[in-house]
Amino acid sequence: MVHLTGEVDLCLRPQLLGLTRRLAGHNRSTVVDLTGVTFADGTLAGFLAAAVGQGPVTVRASTRLARELLRLYGLDRDTRVVA
Repeated sequence: MVHLTGEVDLCLRPQLLGLTRRLAGHNRSTVVDLTGVTFADGTLAGFLAAAVGQGPVTVRASTRLARELLRLYGLDRDTRVVA
């Protein structure tokens, strides 16, 4: 499980790229918890898109911000979204 909190923006890009590399080749479902995210930009969308490329992704998106980001980038179609 990946649990993200606070602001997820360009400052976190290096860490998210490293995490994406660790997901490579796992071929198992990844759960990404966005319930604590207070701000997000395209950096988060890029990470989620890369995770989808590695295998099934479930996103915990109970906040309006998270749901809107998923919808805006079309990731709601490629992920399983739970509240």
